[in-house]
Amino acid sequence: MDDFDFKNVFDNNEPITSEDLTQPDLIQARDEYVAFLATSDHPAGLPAVVSLEDQLVNARSLFAKYETHIEGLMVEARELVVNDDITIKRATNMVATVTKLIKKLATEKQRVISTQSSFVQSIHTLVLPSTQQLTGVKKEINDKIGNHEYLKMLERRKEAKRLEDELAKKQAEFDKIADEAEVERVPLPKQVLPVKREPVRSDAGSTSTKMVWAFEIEDWSKIDRCHLEAIGRMAVETKPKDSEHHSVINKVFKPMVVAGIRNIPGVRIFEKPVVSVRAA
Repeated sequence: MDDFDFKNVFDNNEPITSEDLTQPDLIQARDEYVAFLATSDHPAGLPAVVSLEDQLVNARSLFAKYETHIEGLMVEARELVVNDDITIKRATNMVATVTKLIKKLATEKQRVISTQSSFVQSIHTLVLPSTQQLTGVKKEINDKIGNHEYLKMLERRKEAKRLEDELAKKQAEFDKIADEAEVERVPLPKQVLPVKREPVRSDAGSTSTKMVWAFEIEDWSKIDRCHLEAIGRMAVETKPKDSEHHSVINKVFKPMVVAGIRNIPGVRIFEKPVVSVRAA
């Protein structure tokens, strides 16, 4: 078999641009689309953008020119026999050529997708500030809802305590009357307040609030040695980043808080409201 012409693999020095993959007006359409998103809230009138299927067809056509070269390399590699200085030199030339071709394909692929990557990144950058602002608005409203529900919860607990004390006082009075009359004591029925409020509903959706037990480290110097050793052991095993040390701390203290422990030296244990939102 005749030698495969490796040199021809790299003879085509035509630069690859976005026009190789997309219609000529894609770049302009992309810029118009970004500008449109920044100024309009209506979906109508979006500039035409080349479909993903059309871009893939163009990409296949662009890279098809390598198929013949690659097929030739595959045949040569399959029939290659390395048994002397000449053939090992030939093999070296082949593998170096294949390495160059792999790098060339990777470079051209990156050049092809860079325009699309830039467009995607531009959209992410465009939307990110709005997303962050909305997230901040949601947190602010959730905090206010949670604080309101927390105060309501305190009022319910205060009322429950008042009713409990009042019931105990009345129970003592009735027990005294029963004892004086030498009759059996009769327990008074307890007044039970609802522990949980129903969700708050509106046309746009609903919110519900529940109280959960949480904790935070208050004084590391007061943490028991056994807890510090457990944190250190888990940190060594999991090797978390500095910003992720809280996950290790959670693994040590959260199970104790969930189990009902409310007094841990150096740790503040408290209730906090958690608001769940469901959009209609």
